[in-house]
Amino acid sequence: MEDTRIVVKENSFIDSYWNLSLAAHKIFAAIVANINPKDDEPPRAIQINKEQIKALQTGLSRVTINNRLPDIIRELMSFQVVLSSEVTEKGTIRNEGYNVFEAFNTEHMVNEKGEHVPLSVTLKFTETALPMIHGFTKNFTQYHLERIKKLESPYSARLYEILRRYHPIKKQEVTIVTIELERLKRMLKVEHKPGYKRYNNFRNEILLRTQKDIKKNTDLEFEFEGQRNGRKIDKIMFIVRPIIVAEAVEDESTLTPEVLPDSYDEGVAAMLASAVPELPEKVITLLASKLDGIAASQAFLSYTKAKQAGKVKDPAAYFLGILKHQEQQAKNSHNPDMDDMSWANRADFDEF
Repeated sequence: MEDTRIVVKENSFIDSYWNLSLAAHKIFAAIVANINPKDDEPPRAIQINKEQIKALQTGLSRVTINNRLPDIIRELMSFQVVLSSEVTEKGTIRNEGYNVFEAFNTEHMVNEKGEHVPLSVTLKFTETALPMIHGFTKNFTQYHLERIKKLESPYSARLYEILRRYHPIKKQEVTIVTIELERLKRMLKVEHKPGYKRYNNFRNEILLRTQKDIKKNTDLEFEFEGQRNGRKIDKIMFIVRPIIVAEAVEDESTLTPEVLPDSYDEGVAAMLASAVPELPEKVITLLASKLDGIAASQAFLSYTKAKQAGKVKDPAAYFLGILKHQEQQAKNSHNPDMDDMSWANRADFDEF
């Protein structure tokens, strides 16, 4: 049965800078999902040990819990949130933030090396952290806990939260959000990692991998585009779309499915329906049978830029005009990359 719990965090928590492993992130999300921010009483102390983590139903395997338990406890005990960070005149880094938990009633064992290995801890939210997860009625982000359980990277879990900050769970339209590159690196806690100084490395190792992970394992998908300031990319534009998840029919009535063409691409259809809701359903079906994902994404990016520039008066007609223009360019071009666009040979836009 699907987990119906919802994680709710005040927006400043989403916007801040912090770092948790994937396992600790999922456990913290489950802790927050068990808290109702509207309750009169603040959340009580939380015990973290092997049995309690299993009871939280985080999606973590028993092997992960058993092997990572000491590390997870240490992470949560030292969990800090940074609100602002600056480099001083001396070249040092000054952070302003707070501890999320205060810990007491710890239980540990001493291993053969004489090291203290934590087995259990009782955690309580600090007074500074409490308003981030309780007592607010506006300016918050929420998402279903179930949606992050299968994610494979801590960067994916964190980026999913960030995107949900701008794309609420009930929104079906496309969301476009632009984030400064250095700010995004700080939010993902990779700003000091030398390998990610170059944009191409950050793009290939972080953005492309999280893009694939989030699309595969959550209810969101996104495209992104680096925006230049001169010769340097300093911002990332995210184009976020919901993935339509099939829901159970409550009255148990049997639905007769629509017979679709063999070439029908559900991903393209979902993209078109979200991006240009003004398109008639029959047109979406026809386009989804003729376009591939690359062609649809190229058209969508062109449409998005035009819409931001205020050029779009009739969304459906404008979008179809972009496709017609792409078709003509592909037919006239001798560029090998354009010739690879096989969709142009299949599409006849006079049908519209």
